[in-house]
Amino acid sequence: MTTYVILGYKLDNNNKIHPILKKRLDKFIKLYKTGDKVILSGGKRNKKNNKTESYIMSKYLLDKITISKKNIIFENKANDTIEKIKFLLKILKKENIKNISLITSSWHMKRVKYIIKNILKNHNEKNKFTFHSSRILNPPDKDEKIQLKKEKQKLINFKRIFLV
Repeated sequence: MTTYVILGYKLDNNNKIHPILKKRLDKFIKLYKTGDKVILSGGKRNKKNNKTESYIMSKYLLDKITISKKNIIFENKANDTIEKIKFLLKILKKENIKNISLITSSWHMKRVKYIIKNILKNHNEKNKFTFHSSRILNPPDKDEKIQLKKEKQKLINFKRIFLV
């Protein structure tokens, strides 16, 4: 049995899953085996109906695969990547989960690894992560192009935060 974590991505006003998030969810579906658990991370709420990213992600998965609801864990408080990792670590501790397979976009992975490394180091946590990335959209998506450009600057900013 494997425990996966899927990092969320913003929803549109109609709760439609963005293609970037769909790629992450589809990556999980390819890896999923009966009995695996998944932690869905994303707390940003839709302004129209107050649904979180993690809730909408669960609906997508339940429509696509047979997975027990008891094997879905919701992290529905985080609004950014650092919060997602911090809240995730609390869940891992509470559930006594040591080995995690994390899924995010390939362009997001370097920053996620950096944040995890530094948070684990600062909190003396003993979790073991393996990483799986979804590929860049083809054809390219406007949002993803913007994220690719922003990602380098975000990593520089995070390095400054963790050096303090």
